[in-house]
Amino acid sequence: MLSGSRALGHAIPAELVLLPLGLLSTSVIFDFFHLVGGSPRFSQVAYWVILSGLTIGVATLVFGWIDWLLLPRRSSARKIASVHLAIYLLVLAIYGMGLCLRGNDPASPEIAATFFSTVGAGLALVGVTFGSEIHARTREPNEAILHIVAPDARR
Repeated sequence: MLSGSRALGHAIPAELVLLPLGLLSTSVIFDFFHLVGGSPRFSQVAYWVILSGLTIGVATLVFGWIDWLLLPRRSSARKIASVHLAIYLLVLAIYGMGLCLRGNDPASPEIAATFFSTVGAGLALVGVTFGSEIHARTREPNEAILHIVAPDARR
């Protein structure tokens, strides 16, 4: 996939996006364990996992926005990337709201915090679908994308 933000030959957003999504989605599992009678520690772990996921997620969002800016205007990849970016931003906002609800006492969160985590995880699955579609569409670069991202690149 072509990318304006690269490290060691790999697109940074494509590599980074899995870490925050994995962390955020894992919080739902810890919440579930707490809800079925587990230790309050499970909710505390969920709190810190969400906080970590949001922190890395914001960094990933910045790199994704840079790549979005480099996509050709009016291309199908940019349209799909716009939806992907909007969904990713919404997922981060939903988890952020859930984190705020947990703020007073992470060991016993309100049920709404768990609900936000669950909705965020479901929405993240939709966003990943759009992300993989972007990857599929930009894996075989055409001359327009090559000209924008790397003007002197030749295959």
